[in-house]
Amino acid sequence: MNQQEKIRVLAEKWLNGTITEEEKQEFEHWYNDHPEESLNWMSADSEDELKARMFSQIMDEPRINRLTRKFAIAASVLVIIGSASLFFYTYTSGKRKDSEPQIARTKIAPEKIEGVSLTLANGSTIPLEMVNTGPVASQGSAIIHKQPDGQLAYLHQNRESQEILFNTISVPKGSKVQSIRLSDGTIAWLNMESTMHFPVSFSGKQREVEITGEVYFEVSPDAARKFVVRTQTSSTEVLGTHFNVNTYGQPVVTLLEGKVKFAGNGSEQLLAPGQQARLLPGSKKIHLDKSPDLEAVMAWKSGLFKLNNANVPTIMEQLSRWYDIDVNMGPGLNDVRFSGMMERKKDLAAVLEILSLTREVRFEKNGKSLTVLANTRIAN
Repeated sequence: MNQQEKIRVLAEKWLNGTITEEEKQEFEHWYNDHPEESLNWMSADSEDELKARMFSQIMDEPRINRLTRKFAIAASVLVIIGSASLFFYTYTSGKRKDSEPQIARTKIAPEKIEGVSLTLANGSTIPLEMVNTGPVASQGSAIIHKQPDGQLAYLHQNRESQEILFNTISVPKGSKVQSIRLSDGTIAWLNMESTMHFPVSFSGKQREVEITGEVYFEVSPDAARKFVVRTQTSSTEVLGTHFNVNTYGQPVVTLLEGKVKFAGNGSEQLLAPGQQARLLPGSKKIHLDKSPDLEAVMAWKSGLFKLNNANVPTIMEQLSRWYDIDVNMGPGLNDVRFSGMMERKKDLAAVLEILSLTREVRFEKNGKSLTVLANTRIAN
C-alpha cells in the first residue's frame, strides 16, 4: 500500500469513527506536513455526502436531545478542525450547491511578523521584521540581541549605568506571538494586540513591568526581589513562577506553577497552581476559579485557538485580533456556542467556511470588515 492509499484509508477510518489514537496521530502528522495536497477518495462519496455522514453521526447520537443537538453539531465541526475536517471541507474537490454557504476565498493568513516593534528609551521605534539576527541596539548597561528564533534578549554588558531606561515592545493585531528575555532572565510571550513596558535593566528591591493585552511569564527566581506585573486596574506579585495575565477585558491571572498574589479594586487573592483569578466588573471582589481550562488559556502560546463552549461574540473577538479584521455582530449570537481547536496558520476564509457549515451563523465580508449574522431556522 503506497502513501496516498494509506492516507485515504486513514481518512475513511476517521470519518467512520474507527480510527485508533496512533492512526489519528499519523493522519494529523501527514496533514500538517501537506496542507495543500489533494486527496482522491476511494469511496464514491461526493463532498455533500461526506458532510452528511459527519453530521448524521451527531444527529443519531441518542445522548443529545433536540434542544442541544444544534450546538453539538456546531461543536463537532470544530472538534477536528485542526486535522481532518478542515481538509474535508476546504480542500476536497467537487462543485458546491447554490444553497451552500459561500465565503470569499481571499486568503487572510495570521501570524505575519510585520508590525511587531520595539520602542527605545529615546522614543525611536525599531520594526523587528527589518532587523537581522544579531545585535539590535545598546541601551544603558544592556545590549539587545535578536536570536535566530526571533526572540529578543537583553544581555548585560560589562559596564554599569546609573540611568534607568525603559523600552516598550508592541505586538499588533494580525501579527505573531513574540517572546522576549528580560535582563534578569525572565521570559515573556506577548499575544497579539499586546504591549509591555519594562526597564532595560532591573534595579532596586523589585522588578516591575506594565502590560496591556495578554502576556505569559516564566519568571526567573530571585528571593530578594519580587516580580510585579501591573495593568491599568490590577497587579500581580511573584518571586519565581509561570503565569498568564490577560487584560483584553477585566484582568484575569492564571497560575501554572509557583505562587502569586493578585490584587485589584482594593482586594487581594493568593493563587495556587492550576487556579485562576479575575476582577469582577463593578465590584471590589475577586473571583477565584479553582479548575480553569488551562489548555484553553495557554493555547495561544502554542499557535492554537481552543474553544471551550465559547459563544460567537467571544470567538469573533479573538479572530479579530488573530486576523486584524473589524467585526460587526448581529443579534441572537450570544447563545450559539462552539467547542474545539483551531490552528493559527489557517487562513480566515477556511475558518469562516467551517463555521458556516454548522448552519448556525453566516458571514458578510467587505474588505477588512466582517459582519456576523445568526441563521434563522425553524426549530424541530
